[in-house]
Amino acid sequence: MTQKSATAWHKIPTDEALAALETRAEGLPTDETEIRQKHYGPNTIKSGRETSARNILLHQIANPLVYVLLAAIVVTVTIQHRADAIVIGIVVVLNTVIGLVQEYRAENAMQALIQMSAPKARVRRENHEANIASSGAVHFRLRSQTNYHKNVMEMLFLCIFILCLCY
Repeated sequence: MTQKSATAWHKIPTDEALAALETRAEGLPTDETEIRQKHYGPNTIKSGRETSARNILLHQIANPLVYVLLAAIVVTVTIQHRADAIVIGIVVVLNTVIGLVQEYRAENAMQALIQMSAPKARVRRENHEANIASSGAVHFRLRSQTNYHKNVMEMLFLCIFILCLCY
């Protein structure tokens, strides 16, 4: 099946759309849904690995700007400008703490949004409509997985951006 994911589904006849998605108007039979779920896996967003505060802190410190500021501290201490070294040190610590807090909150917000996203899905199976857990909905071979997840991730990043602006 080599069809572009940018198909204008609303413009093509229903029969053609159903054939392209390898489904039927009455819905998929149970055995076909099981086959597709085994092949594609559950219909969920992969949350990835959880990031600990320690890893976030290391990520904040492993920054070229921090390295430059730490080098500046060493230089100012060697030329005996201790007050400047203290000010630079305070800037490095504040930058690290603020970055740690913001990134930790953003991680928690993204995990909460993933937990809240689409707990139920309305599907048609063997000519009966049912409300099921969204992880039980099957993927179609075209468009649904990539564009759906892309749109959800764009929404999550927008929400995280808004949350960061609020803090």
